[in-house]
Amino acid sequence: MVPARLAVGVTLREADDAHLTLDGQPGPALEAGDLVTFRKADQSVTLLQDPALPFFRVLQQKLHWSSR
Repeated sequence: MVPARLAVGVTLREADDAHLTLDGQPGPALEAGDLVTFRKADQSVTLLQDPALPFFRVLQQKLHWSSR
């Protein structure tokens, strides 16, 4: 977990046929020394929400967390 106010950067030490893929879409080729930075977006979007299935219940099912 990283606080929302922080960015996370990854610098490639080596890049042997490395590509950046976002949301399943092919992206640019990466080279050694390239920096990829991730940060929280200013906007948010709800892609799908089922009121009968709370978020943590979905996590529990997908990650196979046992219930107490």
